Amino acid sequence: MASSETANSAAAREAVNICGLLAALAGLLIVMLLPQPAGLPVAGQIMLGLLLFSVILWVIEAVDYAISAALITALMTFLLGMAPNAAKPETVLGTGPALTLAMGGFANTALALVAAACFL
Repeated sequence: MASSETANSAAAREAVNICGLLAALAGLLIVMLLPQPAGLPVAGQIMLGLLLFSVILWVIEAVDYAISAALITALMTFLLGMAPNAAKPETVLGTGPALTLAMGGFANTALALVAAACFL
């Protein structure tokens, strides 16, 4: 009896995970397909879509946090890499500069200070 309940619970959780991942992807696509507001670059709209994607993933816990971090970083790199360059709108940004842009906030010395304080 307990074995069938466990199997049913695992199957229900798997269905929630799949639906959560699909909902996160749908949210990302919806935000990316919305008309672009005045003053917001394409990269900004992509990042808003990724924010919604991330929040849905984390709230529903569709995937493990480590997997979601890798997934978000990869999506950020590829989607920002296909966005137009702000300096030269006729060219795309590219994945190298997109990764630098995406990870630029983590290279701050304040982050190292806070991490060291938490470690202590």
